Amino acid sequence: MDYCKIALFENVSPAECERMMHCFHAVNARFSAGAVICDYEKTSGRLGIVLQGMASLIRTDKNGSRTILAAFNAPQVVHALTWYNGSLYCLVDSKLTRVDLNGTITTVSDQLMEEYTIADGIIYYASSDNQKTYTKESALKPGTTISQSAGCLYQMLLDGTGNVVFYEQGVTSIKAFGDNVYFHNMDKNYNVSGNDQEWLDGLLFRVNVLTAQMVLVSS
Repeated sequence: MDYCKIALFENVSPAECERMMHCFHAVNARFSAGAVICDYEKTSGRLGIVLQGMASLIRTDKNGSRTILAAFNAPQVVHALTWYNGSLYCLVDSKLTRVDLNGTITTVSDQLMEEYTIADGIIYYASSDNQKTYTKESALKPGTTISQSAGCLYQMLLDGTGNVVFYEQGVTSIKAFGDNVYFHNMDKNYNVSGNDQEWLDGLLFRVNVLTAQMVLVSS
């Protein structure tokens, strides 16, 4: 499979794609018609890509009846499902999409997103287009450096309007809890290593969506 043709790996060379597949421990799997690929009541922590065929998003009611809400064709990449205010949100080829219970599918925004969360009717996301690159000296291999990129933090309304940059630094692991949005601030990064691999991570920050006050949670 030529992964470079998938939107997720746009502008990535074939050699880099192969290295990424090895690093991510990616596996190819075949599913028979009607088989369950992923149960979203359980947290898998993995990303699935439809390479061939079609996958459907199905709601199962308490009485056992099943309703097809949406169908996605290869090579679409669908992930980051979030239930909010009576609708299902997800990223389809990095674009935020809303799936209503009547099956209506709406692209909320054409902005390309790495990840997102929703808090108090506001979407916070890491941009795929506006990224910062951070470089630090390697702890495993002295004399060399490691680099990592992350998208700047943006916010917009649920209808996709009011898109503005919220924090002009790279962020990862965006999560909403109550009136706060938590994220790893890559501008305050540190080395992480294990199993002969090394990468950068950011200190945990939170921002209050009501006051826009940002504070360091842990150092």
